[in-house]
Amino acid sequence: MTKNNFGYKSINELQDLYRTKEISPVEVTKEALENIDLLNSKLRAFITITDKYAIKKAKEVGVWRQEGKDYVMQDGDVVEFLFNV
Repeated sequence: MTKNNFGYKSINELQDLYRTKEISPVEVTKEALENIDLLNSKLRAFITITDKYAIKKAKEVGVWRQEGKDYVMQDGDVVEFLFNV
């Protein structure tokens, strides 16, 4: 896995880190894409990976956050879930 392990943080933890500008949505998205690259050859959990689109959307969210706005999820947003089984 990658160095920051953002995938193991809760949504609330990520929100707090965004608010304090310790991390950006782009950093979290890039890490998620790195993890997909590392694991998907074995897991085959993703059919289509839209790296460029994901980074573009993360940049948009980052701009909203800099303006003090919160992002509201929309249809078509991709979310990475981690289940502890």
